[in-house]
Amino acid sequence: MKTAEEFFKEKHTTDKNTEFIPFKIQTLNIYEIYKLMEEYAEQYCEEKTCEWEYDEEFCFYNTECDEAYQLEIGTLEENKHNYCPFCGGRIILTNKQ
Repeated sequence: MKTAEEFFKEKHTTDKNTEFIPFKIQTLNIYEIYKLMEEYAEQYCEEKTCEWEYDEEFCFYNTECDEAYQLEIGTLEENKHNYCPFCGGRIILTNKQ
């Protein structure tokens, strides 16, 4: 597996007067950096997930990472909750509210 530095160095094109310096913005704009990071993540990072189960009796979610989460109004989808605030994994609902 390549390190992030090797990956970015391979993808980064520099002109003759610059040399690659890891994690220093030279000629890349923020969009190009984002696209490189996204490409690296797709190739080398496994997506983390967190399963959530809604407890209808007590009106909260039990998380795979052993936390509890409660919304005042609406559902996770309505409140645009896609990632677990505790572990950072993408939320997978095992039952719907």
